[in-house]
Amino acid sequence: MSIAVSPAASTHIPLLEAELLRWVGSGDSLMEVACLDALFPPGKLLRPVLCMESAKAVGGDMDQVLAFAADLECLHVASLIHDDIVDQDPVRRGRASTAEQYGLAEALAAGTDCRWPESRPCSAAAPPSAYCKQHG
Repeated sequence: MSIAVSPAASTHIPLLEAELLRWVGSGDSLMEVACLDALFPPGKLLRPVLCMESAKAVGGDMDQVLAFAADLECLHVASLIHDDIVDQDPVRRGRASTAEQYGLAEALAAGTDCRWPESRPCSAAAPPSAYCKQHG
């Protein structure tokens, strides 16, 4: 099965990647490296692209849902990291799992950090929870 990516959807990917990098950091710490490794394997970013395309389809502003779309990917990746820990899977998406590469403790922390980027004390991110408080 193949998934066709529209040219419009492919323009979302650089925006999503930039937003995820803004949240996670550039890899200055082992935690950031583990999160980046989990978030950026070769992939489609299907969930956040669908979120942005859905907003566009109903006349929404994709800039308004960018943070939410990035959070969807973070939540998904966090669940995969924690799933691999629980199932003791050494491989994810054809590569060594986060736990296999960085150890169990680092993978557990990375999964939590990917899910709740605002929990990092020095995070420059504006997490979706802040958006929801403002606009909810």
